[in-house]
Amino acid sequence: MRALLILSLLIFTTLKSETLMFMGKSLGEANRKAQEICETPVIFKSVIESTSKNAESIYNFDCAKRKFNIKDEYEKAIKLLWENDYQGAKNILLSLQKNKNTPSEIKPNILYWLGEIDYAYENFSDAQIKFRELWMSYPNSLKYPDALLKFGLSSTRLDDDESACLSFDKINKLDFNLFNRKLGEEHEWDNVINRSLTEFKALDCNNIIANFYKKRTKKSSSKEIKIDNTILSLGIGTAFFINAEGYFITNEHVINQDCKSFKTNFENKSYDYETIIMDNANDLAIGKINVESSTPYIQLSDGAELGEDILVAGFPLSILLANNNVKITRGIVSSLSGVKNNFSEIQIDAAIQPGNSGGPIVNDKAELIGVSTYIMNPVGDINPQNVNFGKKVDLVKSFLKSNQIKIPPKKNKKKMSSKQIAKILEKSTINLFCENTKSHWNYLASKKKVNQLILEVLDAINN
Repeated sequence: MRALLILSLLIFTTLKSETLMFMGKSLGEANRKAQEICETPVIFKSVIESTSKNAESIYNFDCAKRKFNIKDEYEKAIKLLWENDYQGAKNILLSLQKNKNTPSEIKPNILYWLGEIDYAYENFSDAQIKFRELWMSYPNSLKYPDALLKFGLSSTRLDDDESACLSFDKINKLDFNLFNRKLGEEHEWDNVINRSLTEFKALDCNNIIANFYKKRTKKSSSKEIKIDNTILSLGIGTAFFINAEGYFITNEHVINQDCKSFKTNFENKSYDYETIIMDNANDLAIGKINVESSTPYIQLSDGAELGEDILVAGFPLSILLANNNVKITRGIVSSLSGVKNNFSEIQIDAAIQPGNSGGPIVNDKAELIGVSTYIMNPVGDINPQNVNFGKKVDLVKSFLKSNQIKIPPKKNKKKMSSKQIAKILEKSTINLFCENTKSHWNYLASKKKVNQLILEVLDAINN
């Protein structure tokens, strides 16, 4: 008892000093500190709750409400779905899906509703992938029967009657009494069962399934996808640190991928990275890696200037070249607006390739002026050369501030040589990787859910 009292006093003293230290700091810093405290063991939390009432106003120690109010956000997303605000719901659900603190019990629900949104938008191929992942990964979840049904319906809309029939057949053979016992609660499945039977008969699934098993028996090694759990890690784009705490910026389209795990390399070590927030409308995302040391970062400029010299860093074609070293190209700012006078973008003539997306564009002081985003593809007989675009640093600043991410104070810097700038870029720019089993990569390729570069790499690996 005496030991616990001493421990309580020690924790209280530490919290008190930390409270004083954080007074006057930004809400974002206080929130992140609260998150650290809410991850302490339960015995410490009880001490915190009984000894830090004053600190609660700064840190918000109600840990049941922490973890970014995940359940509240989930309920908000469902409400938006019922209001037919699919894009708003999708943005929230994608952020929750990437958040490592999302409770495991709602992960299959999130995946299901993302599939429903794709289905509503008639993106049946995307919907099929999500429903398939759900029923394969979460066979004991409440959404399992619904995912089977919606996978079948999506397959039907894609004229993939074989997959549809096999899915409906799974539903017809499912013991729903046993399934309810596994769930620990009673649920009515009449709608799922009746719809499955109706579709099964309409497609004449008995004949389709019979033919499927005949083909399988005759040619067991023909075109059937073999299960290969070998892990393939493929580079998907670039990112760069914006402060010493491990936070980085990239494009939303880079990390909004169907990956089993997300990795990056920093100082010759592999790290998992966490997606903090994604902005689909502006194609920006914030991520973070947790490292013991400080991360080198790129300082933000006051903005781009027309005609100024620039350097661009990234990992273009890294999976094709089998080269994980950062690549740097040179150019100028060609325009202060993008396609259709989009003033959130700049146009540059520095050479960039697939894999550069999410990388930094810097001026001659090694300050960020933009984020590499896309290149102009050929239009008819016109093949544009070095007509490339990036998101402006002003947009990056607003994105960081709105999400309460610390931006280091700007230091007055002198012009640097390209060699000096290259050293800064080399340390602060990272390659982002997507990891999947070989079978899952091949499945995504069969559904055309990967870009042409990855398709070519998979084709080379398979052959």
